Amino acid sequence: YIDSQGLQNGFVYNPFSNVWTSLNPLGATTKITGAANDFIVGNTIRNGKEDGFYYLNGTANFYSTFFALPEFAQGHSVNGLDQNPVLLMHSVGMDSNFIWSPFGGTKTHINYPGHDSILVAKAGNSVFGNYEADGEEHGFVYNTVSQQFIDLVAPVGADSVTVHSVFGARKFGSYVDANGVTHGFELNGHYTTLDFPGATGTVVQGAEVDTLVGYFWDDVGVQHGFVYTAVLPEPSSYVLMVSALIGLCFLRKCHVE
Repeated sequence: YIDSQGLQNGFVYNPFSNVWTSLNPLGATTKITGAANDFIVGNTIRNGKEDGFYYLNGTANFYSTFFALPEFAQGHSVNGLDQNPVLLMHSVGMDSNFIWSPFGGTKTHINYPGHDSILVAKAGNSVFGNYEADGEEHGFVYNTVSQQFIDLVAPVGADSVTVHSVFGARKFGSYVDANGVTHGFELNGHYTTLDFPGATGTVVQGAEVDTLVGYFWDDVGVQHGFVYTAVLPEPSSYVLMVSALIGLCFLRKCHVE
């Protein structure tokens, strides 16, 4: 959220207790990019330099502490995580992506061949991300065992498709149609378009079981957050409910916008 001083802050909202908790460890621009179990990850920007961090048990830990190397001096970000947690990170100086566990292990670099890319989600041996080509974003999945990249095929009529999160076999994100309109989606064997009623654009940002979070633009261009509650078993029976803004994060190449 943007405070009265114009500063962007991260936050956590508990819909059961209706408690909002601001997360701004350095008093600088802060963006939350993911959460799993007791981990909350994000990035802060100071003096034009981005630094990734994670919260654990209420304490912020900064990745500049772990990566005090010349190639990380220009900044780095954490853009997602899985349940273990394995973190999905980007080094600005190296213009390179990697996965790494804060509890030990080596850094594994994963970069889409020939294109700028970013990693956003991981499930098992599959790492998901997006790359830029001809001014458009394209989603992909990388298998850590076979070390192969596979592009996500965009919906019919879409100019681009961006994956933001995964839950099991389900992928969530957004695509832009031929008219330039942004739609949210679920991909689980086939695409299901998820548009907030009356919105001029919708993005699905995260998923946990049958609850999705994201944001949409209203008819005057104002952005709002939402919680999306799925009514099973028919995808067409999904119901959208505006409950709260669960973080602002727009994952793109080398920053979170």
